Order: sequence, then structure tokens, then C-alpha cells
Amino acid sequence: MEIDIKKCFIRSEDVIVKEIEDQTVILPVIDGVGDLDAPIYTLNETGTLVWKRLSPTMTLKKIISTISQDFDVSAEEIQTDTISLVRELLEKNLIAEYKGTQ
Repeated sequence: MEIDIKKCFIRSEDVIVKEIEDQTVILPVIDGVGDLDAPIYTLNETGTLVWKRLSPTMTLKKIISTISQDFDVSAEEIQTDTISLVRELLEKNLIAEYKGTQ
């Protein structure tokens, strides 16, 4: 699956999200109830930063640039990790590409 960093992505509304220390735990929801049969997804500190920045107005390119500046890490390294995370979150339906207008 090709990920376009010029696109915006949004978090699913069908999840319960809880921050625990420096991690974020995501549990899919079915009919308003946590789906205990679904795997629980955990994000590390960097994944949490990406998750929090996902919005209809922030492209992946901007997210990558912001995190790169915040941590003084090359944008290329952050881009590789971010694309991998976004691909996995898309496959699990925890996020979606934003299709609206900006």
C-alpha cells in the first residue's frame, strides 16, 4: 500500500484510546462497546506523537517535519517509521485517509 505524505489522515471514531505513561493503548469499539476479541494496539512515544497530530489539516509531511525538529532526528528516518505506522494503522482500520476539503 502506497502512502502519500502529502495527504491528511484522521483517527477512527470507533476506538477507545488511553494514554498510560509514555504509551497509547487503542482498543477497537463495536456498537459503542470495546471489542475485547480484537487485538489491543499499543503505540510507543513516537507513535503517540504521530497519533495525536493526525487531523484533517495536518499532512503526514508536516507531522514528519514537526517530529523531526522536536527530536533533532533526520526527516528521512522519521518518514520511514511514520509511513510504516500509518500503513499498519490503516490496515487495522484505526485511521483513515481524510477525504474532505481543507
